[in-house]
Amino acid sequence: MFSSKIYFTSEAQGEQLSNGFEAIKTLKSFVRRYTIKAVGPANQPGYICVIRKEGLVRIGFSRRPKNKLIEGNKQDGAQEMIWYGFTENMLAAKQKALAYFAEHRTDGDWLKISPLMAMTYLKRQN
Repeated sequence: MFSSKIYFTSEAQGEQLSNGFEAIKTLKSFVRRYTIKAVGPANQPGYICVIRKEGLVRIGFSRRPKNKLIEGNKQDGAQEMIWYGFTENMLAAKQKALAYFAEHRTDGDWLKISPLMAMTYLKRQN
């Protein structure tokens, strides 16, 4: 399902660790940072969404994509839904896409890619 390449190793390279316990603690913090937390029935059929805001793209999922955009605008300001498409497993589709674009992540789920790149990738997965 995911590439065997671990993307957060570049962050860990600069760390100075005094012992094995410190290394494990640091590794756990990296894993928590890149873990996607799902609320509700995320592993069920639904929609994968491409949302744009200020030159960044976010890949999300929702059973009701129009409501997702309304919620996002309340929290993060003006966003634009560019595309959404049906998928059999919302969480798996999002995780796979974020793993594919991992080197382009800027903050959380936001990616420094064009909406066309995200749409092309997601359309090819279905």
